[in-house]
Amino acid sequence: MSIVSIFYYVYFINIVAGLIIGAIILLDSENEGFAPIVLSVASMALSWLIVYQDRTLWMILATILFTLCWGYFLLLDQRGGFYGKEITITMWILLALSVLCVANLYGRNRYLATEKRIVVEEQLKKAAEAEKIAVKVAEEEERKEKPPITVGLLEERVKEISGIRNRLNVKELEFSSLKEGFKKEVEKHKDEIKEECRKRAQCPSSFDQALADIVISSSLALIQKKRTYITALGKLEFQIKKSSQELRFLAESAEADARLMKVAGNEGSRELVEAIDKIIKESIAYDNFSKEMMEKISGAKSQNLEPIWKEILAEEEFRIQEGERKRQESEDALLNTE
Repeated sequence: MSIVSIFYYVYFINIVAGLIIGAIILLDSENEGFAPIVLSVASMALSWLIVYQDRTLWMILATILFTLCWGYFLLLDQRGGFYGKEITITMWILLALSVLCVANLYGRNRYLATEKRIVVEEQLKKAAEAEKIAVKVAEEEERKEKPPITVGLLEERVKEISGIRNRLNVKELEFSSLKEGFKKEVEKHKDEIKEECRKRAQCPSSFDQALADIVISSSLALIQKKRTYITALGKLEFQIKKSSQELRFLAESAEADARLMKVAGNEGSRELVEAIDKIIKESIAYDNFSKEMMEKISGAKSQNLEPIWKEILAEEEFRIQEGERKRQESEDALLNTE
């Protein structure tokens, strides 16, 4: 039995009880004035409103009315009842009706909350289904607008990919050569600083003194700049290798589809062609690398000059210690010979 059916059964009991109580009051109201008649009519009217108007206000009023009726009959019972007869049963019937009205009020509010939630869930479900249908329609329209995948189209894409890969390989060699050149120049600048220290018989004792020397400070700045370029070129090399591998995979996939289409005669993979077009469109080979180079350089964190200076000092100190060790070994060898 559904909750709605239970509500209507209870409402029906309210109507029947209201009619019975109203009839009892009317039959026994000869010596009690108009109060029983008013209560009877109000009882029947509110019972009807509870069922057919379905308003919470009517249920509240009915609860108040039945409570008043209960109090009224309690008063009559204390006076000896109608014509000396007790009406305790009637009193308890009215009390039961009051309880039923309160239960109806609570149950109806719970039912309305549940019904509202169900309606909202159904609306959300319909909206989701409508969205799915719209997406399917859009996909079908997009599929109709696109040309069929043919062997010629796949072969054309493979040629484009081959050209891009060749240009990427050339760029990779250029970047590698440039990076190695910068590394050699960094070592040359370090040697210039060490040579300047040898001319003075000793390197400056502090970093501030080193910066005051134009030769040392200029060489340190060049080392800093070229190491930044080396880092940027390394990132570009990695990017080129990654793009080259993606293009290799797409080219071999397209070649496999083209060979299959020549035999089977069916359409190729649209997803594959779309992936190829995307890679071709976004490929860095269509750029002159100026934008990518500047992004990598600006994004690279330059090494501070002081660590570079300390690195050169450590190398020079190691060179001196190593020379001293070799000199000592030579002297020891001469002594042993003598």
